[in-house]
Amino acid sequence: IGGLAVDRHRRVYASDAEHHVVKRIDPDTGETTTFWGAGDPGSLPAAPTDPWLIGSPSGLAVDRAGSRLFIADTHHARVRCVDLLPPGASESEAGEEEEEAEMGASE
Repeated sequence: IGGLAVDRHRRVYASDAEHHVVKRIDPDTGETTTFWGAGDPGSLPAAPTDPWLIGSPSGLAVDRAGSRLFIADTHHARVRCVDLLPPGASESEAGEEEEEAEMGASE
């Protein structure tokens, strides 16, 4: 387990770098499911454009509203942003572009 985060519904997210996935743990049932990732980091250049491929996820964070999960995709040097409501419904990516980095720093 590389990182942990909790959303506004008390669901726990845990990054599993060895298996290239993020797991979600339901607080009411204790059920653990794969929330994000295909179990394969993929290879460049395809992986950064395929939202399900994530490599060696490490740090996790939930935004203040509890509606987005940020995943550090260590293998691809990216931060993935996943909408949590509804869980996993859409994905966006902040990458190496300088303009994107500056936008993230100012928010």
